[in-house]
Amino acid sequence: MRDAARCLYWTHEKSRAVFRVRPVLRLLEAPRSGRPRRRGALLNARDAHGRLGRRLFAATLAFSAAVTLLVMAVRAGSNYLRAESELEEALDEAVASYEAPLSRSLWTIDRALIRAQVEALTNLDLIAWASIESGGELVAEAGARPSGRVRERGATLSHSFRGESMDLGRLTVAGDTHRIREVFIESLARDLPLLASLVILVSSFLFILADRSIARRIVAAANHFAQFDVRVAREVPRPRSGLRADEIDALLDEYGRLERRFRESYAEVESARSRAESSEAALQASLREKDVLIGELFHRTSNSLQVTLGLLRIEMRETSDPALLKVLAGLETRILAMALVHRGLQEHKDLARIRLDEYVREFAPFALRGGFGACQNPAPDSRPGLRLELEEVECSLDVATPFGLALGELLSDLEADSDCSIRLRSDGSGGIALEIEGVTGGGERNGFELATTLIQDQLHGKLETGTGADGRCFVRAAVPYRKPSSPH
Repeated sequence: MRDAARCLYWTHEKSRAVFRVRPVLRLLEAPRSGRPRRRGALLNARDAHGRLGRRLFAATLAFSAAVTLLVMAVRAGSNYLRAESELEEALDEAVASYEAPLSRSLWTIDRALIRAQVEALTNLDLIAWASIESGGELVAEAGARPSGRVRERGATLSHSFRGESMDLGRLTVAGDTHRIREVFIESLARDLPLLASLVILVSSFLFILADRSIARRIVAAANHFAQFDVRVAREVPRPRSGLRADEIDALLDEYGRLERRFRESYAEVESARSRAESSEAALQASLREKDVLIGELFHRTSNSLQVTLGLLRIEMRETSDPALLKVLAGLETRILAMALVHRGLQEHKDLARIRLDEYVREFAPFALRGGFGACQNPAPDSRPGLRLELEEVECSLDVATPFGLALGELLSDLEADSDCSIRLRSDGSGGIALEIEGVTGGGERNGFELATTLIQDQLHGKLETGTGADGRCFVRAAVPYRKPSSPH
């Protein structure tokens, strides 16, 4: 009967282990709950397109304006450099053209001609001022000498007389730098309207191109993403205008493939959930059936043991032979040890653990009184000299029954009227420590031999015995919380 109980208990535990899939089932059941799932908010096509269009137009306009300003700066710089080059060429040409005539005029000391030639020199294009000095004295000057940055050219006026060159004076010519600035400003004023028109045209073209090939595709893709539903199959939106944005279309195509794979995985998960729900229902039904069977088994076992105890006590009342009474009392103690285990399981409804301290507190007085005498006064406190030091200890079913039988055998070897102390505690290393101290009877200790077999062979524990300084016998036993599995 005990083997049948173990078989049912093992099946019961294996059935409970299957229900570790419940957290997964809860995750799978989440989409089916009554609470609606939130989807991404759809974009209003006109509003989204308008906002995106304004930002896109502003960006293209800024880009075109920046490019235009760069082009204007390059062109203005080029015109400025060209005007400076023309000024340098004009200065060189003026000095080269008037150097010889002015040298002859200085040789003849014709001041009127010199002033006429200097004025003619300043009438040339890009020449603003000219002067002639001779012997440290200003001979002639025409025009207004510019201030600030001045571009000048100078030449020494000389005349050859009798094979010798004679220095007559110095010619200095200054360019019109204001003309350079005027040329620069004129070039900007000439190019600005054309470039501004070019900016507007380029910005409009870029805006229309980007709007049709990018902006509208982005809005369509965003709305497509927002309308995702794993249970609805749909196609990727295609451009209506015929213009394609390769990167966006590639993104949409990849998203479509990902959505199909996700939909297939979702279908597999739904199928697995359906199968898991069916299996769970079957396992729950089987578990309820096993709970009923195990409860009925323990109930019937407890009743059968109580009936056996009742019959045994009837025989003990009708027997006067001391030897037979001793044998029957030993049987009574062993049956009671098993009956209390089954009663504890039935009362606590826990198939994995039993409170060993409660078991010892209830069983020890019966075992010490020798069995049949226990039915007269079952209260533990009525046993004088019994000291119990019990910690809260739990053990499994396969340990409780052999432990109770061994305890009964050890207590049966002690004198019924002597003082006895029982200590039960956890040894801190995954085991249970039991210490019994008392006075042994004078007869054979057959109970100790049976207890040794139960603790060492069945529970793979340790059992020590000895005599203290006061002549009292002590027994120390150590057993595991759970019976080790057999190596075979």
